[in-house]
Amino acid sequence: MAILLFFGADESLLALAETYLMSVKAVVPLFLFNQMLAAFLRNDNPPELATAGVLAGGLFNAAFDYIFIFIIDMGILTVLFYRQIMRYLGSNALSVYDPVINVSTIVQCCAYSAGQAAQPIISINFGAKKWQRIKETLRYALYTVGVFSTFWTVFSLI
Repeated sequence: MAILLFFGADESLLALAETYLMSVKAVVPLFLFNQMLAAFLRNDNPPELATAGVLAGGLFNAAFDYIFIFIIDMGILTVLFYRQIMRYLGSNALSVYDPVINVSTIVQCCAYSAGQAAQPIISINFGAKKWQRIKETLRYALYTVGVFSTFWTVFSLI
């Protein structure tokens, strides 16, 4: 309960937030292990396994987001955040926040994808002392991020 109060839950939502937190507490260790083990998976040479893991995680997330939010009606975390925006900034801020944050997430994922793809290639070539391959991979990653940056900048200005 203390953590919920720390993050802004008030008395009217505390019981609902505690209910939501019960299911989240059970999977926090899995989330942390997932983040730790993902780096090992990417660097252990089976790119198909890493790809399958990412795809399975994304499908699992999409399916269970739907189940928890629409079927079990447990979208209370977003509600708490939106309530804070409404309380301190009003409906105009809320109407702007949601589309901006969603676009921001997509743009960030484009940059993350270039870094995540380059990281194991750079690592293995660093170990093999193949400096030219590192430079080439870095150049491709930077070009890719440059293309993404240009695209999203132009798209947002349009």
